Amino acid sequence: VQVFTVSGKVKRDSQGRFVRTFCVLNDVSRYEASERDLVYAAQHDTMTGLYSKSYYATAIRELVERGDFPASVVIGDIDGLKLVNDAHGYERGDEIIRAAGRLLEETVGDAGMVARIGGDMFAILLPNCSKQAAGDHMLRMEQALEAYNARLPEGALPLHLSLGYGTQAEPADNLEAAVREAETFMFQRKLFEDNSPQSALMKSILSTMNEKSFETEAHAERLVAISALIGREMGLDSLEIDKLHLLSLTHDIGKIIIPDPILNKPGKLTDEEWQVMRTHTEIGFRIAAASPGLSVVAEAILAHHEKWNGTGSPRGLAGEEIPLPSRILAVADAFDAMITERPCRKPMSVSAAIAEIERCTESQFDPAVADVFLRLAREGRLDDILQAYPQA
Repeated sequence: VQVFTVSGKVKRDSQGRFVRTFCVLNDVSRYEASERDLVYAAQHDTMTGLYSKSYYATAIRELVERGDFPASVVIGDIDGLKLVNDAHGYERGDEIIRAAGRLLEETVGDAGMVARIGGDMFAILLPNCSKQAAGDHMLRMEQALEAYNARLPEGALPLHLSLGYGTQAEPADNLEAAVREAETFMFQRKLFEDNSPQSALMKSILSTMNEKSFETEAHAERLVAISALIGREMGLDSLEIDKLHLLSLTHDIGKIIIPDPILNKPGKLTDEEWQVMRTHTEIGFRIAAASPGLSVVAEAILAHHEKWNGTGSPRGLAGEEIPLPSRILAVADAFDAMITERPCRKPMSVSAAIAEIERCTESQFDPAVADVFLRLAREGRLDDILQAYPQA
């Protein structure tokens, strides 16, 4: 299709009668095409063809102006891209980036827009999308990723993405809360991705904790499984379950600083030693708060020795002042501690430990959490966990 502009001039005689006219036709198609190209280039990423970071910011402003709430954001980050670039060259790395972009765009479809907002980072903007729907979108992306890797020929480089989502339910001037939540969730999950540097750091921290303490890997796995089971029964979504997973593994991270003679003392601690031991929650809080992937559970780490009746430490929080993840972990950790042999005592039987949880409900433990735990125990749903991760 060609587009012309027309300009002209009419010649008239002294009586005002038409004599002749001059017309100039100018083909402006190429100029309009050039302008369209410039607009497209400004709005799109040259490597992937996805929307650009600058247009992503524009799209957020437009969403806010339209009031398309609830609104959700999914953040995705390619794991191990630097390693691919270093080992296989930037051309292979670029192929991975393009593959990630295609996969996300095909999975999202018309439900939202996909933008490349960094070298290895993508954002999916989902207007009129609830938290539940955002979680479903992310699940479909993960399923598509799994299917993509399963189809790869032997020797091809797999694609690894860490994903996280956030939702802003109420109208606001921006989407900062949803974006922050999505980024935090993504970094949190990256801690458990085998191909990420964050995962290597987490494994190193957990290994150091295991070397310093009598706690075993099976203890950590039981805590993860029991906490997640309680959380799901209480209706927590996948974001909160992942927080519980992270908290279960890292709640005692502050014990890295506690001297070994106190940490592994076979007998009863003195009052002075107990004062030192109790500092591990505050130390753990400071470590987690300074770590992007752990900051989401920093408050829960600080509060994991608080008690429902307000007699715990370090702040004497009571009731629902204590974060819910801490209340869930408190039940799971107390139960597992009681059935685990320690340097200073023999283990309790499972039935005795369950009875102790029931006895301490409303004093030490949140009644709602304890009730769920006790029901799971009565139904025999803890048995599979205890068999899967037996005592050493």
